[in-house]
Amino acid sequence: MEAEIVLDGTLADNQTQIQELWSWREGITEVLGHEGGVYKYDLSIPISELYDIVNDTRDRLTEAGLVGDGPDYPVVDVVGYGHMGDANLHLNIPTRRFDKAVEKMLEPFVYEWVQKRHGSISAEHGLGVTKKPYRSYSKNETMIKLMKQIKDLYDHVSRSLDIRLTSTDTTTEGDHEPVQVHLNFQLVLLDHFYPSSTSINSTLWHQQPLSLPSLLL
Repeated sequence: MEAEIVLDGTLADNQTQIQELWSWREGITEVLGHEGGVYKYDLSIPISELYDIVNDTRDRLTEAGLVGDGPDYPVVDVVGYGHMGDANLHLNIPTRRFDKAVEKMLEPFVYEWVQKRHGSISAEHGLGVTKKPYRSYSKNETMIKLMKQIKDLYDHVSRSLDIRLTSTDTTTEGDHEPVQVHLNFQLVLLDHFYPSSTSINSTLWHQQPLSLPSLLL
């Protein structure tokens, strides 16, 4: 706030205030779902435009006649919250019901919006299964291959995860999201420690061992 990056805010002075702030934060998800359903997107966006996608999405849905008061309108509102420290925005569209017209207006609009700003369509919670067809909006084929190589080297938890990520089945989300979160951080770490590397292979990692899992804890 002294640097005027943040105009207003609250800083907890004790454990009680910390718990109160977290209870407000955790209550957002519950409140948004009271009307029915919620369309959720986990995005990385440049700080200077962090909230712009909320306004742009609301304008788009409003112009389409999908936002309003009363049961005739499927969308209640468009809101966003997240972490300024890592430019992570949770875009939420609370609805009275899930509606194909709403989905058509959201996708691929949200992904294209993020792509134009070189952001990520899967920032904090991992790629998941349902977002897999859209991963090219954030990563090119070379990067996807590098992610797969890292996964092959470090994913010793369950080979079934590999089957899910490479199959065409999009019926279940499963428990693979932590693996994708680790992948995102591993790529950042890799770029930091090996900025000149053009490929990733087992030889590289064995010659210059780096305990990425320990760094991720």
